[in-house]
Amino acid sequence: MASDWTFTLNGKSLPVPTGYKVDFEPFGEFSRNANGYLIGDLIGEKRKLNCTWQQLNGENYQLLLSARAPFFGEVTFYNPDSGNFETMEMYTSPVSATLKQYNQNQSKTLWGSVTMNIIER
Repeated sequence: MASDWTFTLNGKSLPVPTGYKVDFEPFGEFSRNANGYLIGDLIGEKRKLNCTWQQLNGENYQLLLSARAPFFGEVTFYNPDSGNFETMEMYTSPVSATLKQYNQNQSKTLWGSVTMNIIER
């Protein structure tokens, strides 16, 4: 990721994800008819940010966890749909991580394979 890239959640500047995938998820009322043909009404589309961090120290991991409150919050992110940084109201999925190294000094504790999804409200 570019060094001038920013990523904020609820006003807290977070480490830039090492992996960043954006899903555009349609929502509406859909079903299939007897021929298997999809029918329904498309209401809209929501963005889902699939964020990963290869490794975070304990301080940055705690920052990531604390930034999730309140549940609905403002997220500033790069939106490939517009080609700009945008701020939207979103919420987070559970965070998953693997403890790689523990140290009482949180800056030396290491968490790996950190994942979190952020979904447009």
